[in-house]
Amino acid sequence: LSGAGAVLARGLPDFALLDINIHGQTSFDLARQLTELAVPVIFASGYGPKAVPPDMGHLPAITKPYTLDELDLAFKAAVELKDQ
Repeated sequence: LSGAGAVLARGLPDFALLDINIHGQTSFDLARQLTELAVPVIFASGYGPKAVPPDMGHLPAITKPYTLDELDLAFKAAVELKDQ
């Protein structure tokens, strides 16, 4: 998470698949920043969708371990949100 700013300075990703808990920190601030930049975001976590704060509850969240089909559905939902 500490290096995310440097990565974003080089260019925006096409989408972001973020674990909720990374080395004792959450990825919520990064997710907020990415959504403000119109980057589709998907949360992937062992905590499941209930761990996502209410202001980010509209973003797709998949529970680990997830299947390729679940990831595909979440990706399509994230891109659809971006296009709205």
